[in-house]
Amino acid sequence: MMLHDYFIKSWVPGVLLWAALYCTSHLLAAANGRLYRGGAREVFEWEGSPARDDADPNAAARHNWYKVYSAITLVGISILLAVVWIYSHELVFWEAFYFAVLGSCTLPLCTTSLRYLNNYFIFRAVRGGRFIVGKIHFSEIFVRKASAMGLLAFAGVYLLIALVLGDWFCLGGTLGCLLAALRERERGQDLEQKSRPKDGDTARSSPAA
Repeated sequence: MMLHDYFIKSWVPGVLLWAALYCTSHLLAAANGRLYRGGAREVFEWEGSPARDDADPNAAARHNWYKVYSAITLVGISILLAVVWIYSHELVFWEAFYFAVLGSCTLPLCTTSLRYLNNYFIFRAVRGGRFIVGKIHFSEIFVRKASAMGLLAFAGVYLLIALVLGDWFCLGGTLGCLLAALRERERGQDLEQKSRPKDGDTARSSPAA
């Protein structure tokens, strides 16, 4: 039996795949956070990073809310995948539709996990103090825009695979990465607009003629 057949026969493999990738991405993020606080931020400083909020009294509340949000997302998407598998059987093209939905949920997580894994090895190298020296500061605007470009690049790769192989799973991953890239781009634009001085502030700060 091919692996494809397991996802067709039951909704369980799809849910397990999603849950495994989601948990993996969070474990990698937690490992990166420990390395970042353990010395990597002496070389790489990410503006807006949760790991920089150690002294913020509201950081604990935000962290607790993030855990609740993550649990809701894990359960909610799992239920969504199960519902799509169960109720899409009435469609003629239900297999293609289900795989497109599954790909839109899981492939963006693969992309995120690869980025986390890359940061993990970089942070490990920083702690040694031999391979990376100096210090660099990333603004949150740059981080958001770079994240959007990375997601767009992966969307292009998934689209190419989908077109060559006629794969609905990769086509769904293309859509998922595009939506994630748009969200990151919008966040970057919002931060950029907030960072620009208002006309009144510019007038007050300019010297009198």
